[in-house]
Amino acid sequence: MSIENAALEKREEQKAALDLLNENPLLANDEFAKKVVYDGGVMENGDEIDLGDFLESRLSILEKEQVEGKVAAAKAKNPQAFKWASTTIVHSVRPDLEKNLEN
Repeated sequence: MSIENAALEKREEQKAALDLLNENPLLANDEFAKKVVYDGGVMENGDEIDLGDFLESRLSILEKEQVEGKVAAAKAKNPQAFKWASTTIVHSVRPDLEKNLEN
């Protein structure tokens, strides 16, 4: 691949990353994601990363943090309701079939 082709490919990758960054509110408000995209995927230590993979991973992290905040708020609002809502009921056999198996 020639140097010109590599540079063109890098600019196209950066343009696509900028579009994705601007389309998603979580990414658009994330200063770290903006910095990485504007720097063309070159990290402070000189490593180059794939912008698409970076934004996918960063978005997952931001969504996880958002959900964790909602969970914490629900738990703080009503711990008893949260406890019951987070209870998992596990049946290896449907209850109506279990009665038949006991007989």
